[in-house]
Amino acid sequence: MSSSENELNPFLIGICGGSASGKTTAASYITRFVGEENCLLFSLDNYFFGPNDEERKNIQDYNFDRPEALDLDLAYKHLLELKEGKTIEMPVYSFNISKRLDYTRQVSPKKVIIFEGIFTFHEKRMRDLMDIKLFFDLDSDIRLTRRIARDISDRSRQIDTVFERYFRFVKPAFDLYILPTKKYADFVIPQDNLSSLPIEIISVHTVNIIIYALYSCILVWKMKP
Repeated sequence: MSSSENELNPFLIGICGGSASGKTTAASYITRFVGEENCLLFSLDNYFFGPNDEERKNIQDYNFDRPEALDLDLAYKHLLELKEGKTIEMPVYSFNISKRLDYTRQVSPKKVIIFEGIFTFHEKRMRDLMDIKLFFDLDSDIRLTRRIARDISDRSRQIDTVFERYFRFVKPAFDLYILPTKKYADFVIPQDNLSSLPIEIISVHTVNIIIYALYSCILVWKMKP
């Protein structure tokens, strides 16, 4: 490892919230604010195991919305290595075929790492790596509306399948696993009062809150040589 890698000491931002709460959108705004050359987006979505051959026969019964569906051990190992200035081989997961692909993506650390996903706050060992933690608290009806639009357009899902999975798996998981982790957040980003506004306006308002919260911290990392 080079001396520059040892001195990097990345600033780790943890972003949590329910499905379709705006985590990825906000992460992209932060990336543009900090600069892509200084910022790495680390999505927990890449660490899904995916159903095995037997489970794939009845994939409608496979529950993706539980901590056991993700390789949290590998995600933690990779986060720790990035914090230490090491390059990792990140898995690549496809939602269209519900499978981890056969190749990996080489990822090197940057000054700011954004770690986002529904279970980012689930384990203390991961929370302890974070320099700041943000929780996106969006009304459940809006999250459902966004999830329907995303799953149909981006993941080729049928609307009845989206509804069935949401009420069978997604909502119970939010109540059981995700909402209780809000207490660990340094900042809770509320959006209930913006439910009548377009998503673009919600995103701009949200990122402004984040920027004010992170401004002094991020600038320190951005100005380092």
